[in-house]
Amino acid sequence: MAKSAGECFLCEEEGKGKTFTFYSGVRKAGSRTELLSATVTVMERWRDLQMYEIHVCRECQVRLWRQRPKWPPLLCAGGAAGLLVLAAPFAILGVVVGGGLAVVGLAVAATLGLGALAVGAAALWLFVQGNKPNRAALERFVVREAMGILGEEGRTYITNDQYLDLVDRGIIG
Repeated sequence: MAKSAGECFLCEEEGKGKTFTFYSGVRKAGSRTELLSATVTVMERWRDLQMYEIHVCRECQVRLWRQRPKWPPLLCAGGAAGLLVLAAPFAILGVVVGGGLAVVGLAVAATLGLGALAVGAAALWLFVQGNKPNRAALERFVVREAMGILGEEGRTYITNDQYLDLVDRGIIG
């Protein structure tokens, strides 16, 4: 989506940003059950569905993006450190003890070291990916922030992707 200039819906400042589309309506009936392999929706009906297109400036996008969870790369980095700590006694055992036991100790240490390298690479990848704003993830934060501003009781807010999914499934005409 192209960047545009205008008044930000969230901070009311003028600036460059992006336009986000989301929907709000009253969900009259229906039930949804989330299973491991599928989501089952039974008789869902909506009333008074409205589309919102709001402009959000770059500063507000960055502020909202900083709210995302930061634990996945930290968890991976902790796992890599744990594997290295496990590898150290086996490496020491392989160096200190001679013979066949040394080969086994070094092999286990090397395997754990490679595992630590792989998990550390995953942590780095997650960290780098987390620094680039992802539009789909950012859209959820924008909708949550807009809900607080619009504050209409009893309304359900859905992202554009959720709306398109409901249309594809024939729930919304």
